Amino acid sequence: MSSVADKTANVIDPLAESKRAVGILGVPLGYGASMAGVDMGPAALRVARLKQRIKATRLQRADLGDIRVETPEIVPEEHDKLKYLAQISGACEQLAIKVEETNGRAANCRWCLGGDHSNRNLAPSPESPPIIERKQETLGLIWFDAHADMNTPETTPSGNIHGMPLAALLGFGTSELINVAGFSPKLGPTLMCTCWRARYRRR
Repeated sequence: MSSVADKTANVIDPLAESKRAVGILGVPLGYGASMAGVDMGPAALRVARLKQRIKATRLQRADLGDIRVETPEIVPEEHDKLKYLAQISGACEQLAIKVEETNGRAANCRWCLGGDHSNRNLAPSPESPPIIERKQETLGLIWFDAHADMNTPETTPSGNIHGMPLAALLGFGTSELINVAGFSPKLGPTLMCTCWRARYRRR
């Protein structure tokens, strides 16, 4: 056996230790918002002893690391209606792949740590239709936010994609966002409940 194969054989699956494991996956994505620093969310939560707090609940935890977010080569124009679309859709596709890799394995819960919530173009579940059908599940969503996040490229005044994820889940918007993980819509409006902290406004 080659040395490469030996190393592969010795890799320990962090989710294989417990059927009550929580898989933690960081999504350091900040291009969907106009505020700097939100991409540091996963690191900040780890520094705040997230893993230790999970362990205190007697659940096993497995840190799956962070997905890679591509750096843009061009800064969008102020009038652009889909700022950093390639970076955001690429991150969401990566997230879909990473989460599906853990399906059928030991972890029965995955926490995806943002980042701005443009990564929620994948909510309520990054699972593909065959997996959902096999589990005989009906997906629903309770959306807690200060805003509706139902903008589309036609209605957004800012072009910030973090104001569009709920519309994308329902199948409205640009194809790069609504078709993340290969299917759309992710859920129907009758299976969604929104809880707003403030009145609706465009952003």
